[in-house]
Amino acid sequence: MRHPLSVGVLVLFLARPASAQAPPPGRTSDGHPDLQGTYDIASMTPLERAPGTPLVMTKEEAAAAERQRFERVQRLALPSNGDRNAPPVGGDGSTGECRRLQ
Repeated sequence: MRHPLSVGVLVLFLARPASAQAPPPGRTSDGHPDLQGTYDIASMTPLERAPGTPLVMTKEEAAAAERQRFERVQRLALPSNGDRNAPPVGGDGSTGECRRLQ
């Protein structure tokens, strides 16, 4: 036999138990979906649908959502007023929750 080491490695590889095999693609070792990767946040599509959100939007609703998004981005891109007053001591009393822009 010319390559006894090659044959031995092949036998060991084929004889390993099925539980030692790698998980199928797209799953972690414990069987959960593998969500690792790079996510593009340049989409208006949220990761989760907000409660009460319809499954489908009309063209008019989609156009309104796009317009609101565009206006919000434009508003947030404006320079801030450097002459504004400092916030009150102890904060402004808000809870810090994000408001959903309509």
